[in-house]
Amino acid sequence: MDYMLPKELRDAAVQQYVDAVASFAAEHGEPWQTFLTPDGLTALLSGCGFELVEHVCQHEKLDAAMWDRQDTLAPLDLSRIAHARTRGQDAIAD
Repeated sequence: MDYMLPKELRDAAVQQYVDAVASFAAEHGEPWQTFLTPDGLTALLSGCGFELVEHVCQHEKLDAAMWDRQDTLAPLDLSRIAHARTRGQDAIAD
């Protein structure tokens, strides 16, 4: 699952993007209502019977050159991906 990071974990560029886009997203049926820290999501998942496998950020999955862009397509550290499984499930080979 993907999740949005709260304001305290965003840098200025990310916050500027949120300020510009969040209301537009809400007006078009995608309000950003939940923001979680990685630790907060881990606790939430645990309380629902899941165990975290990993939190993944774009920095880990994109070529470093992608982060050097100066246009509007530059990736931002606004969201993360959490990989989890039901508690007790055997690890699945990649």
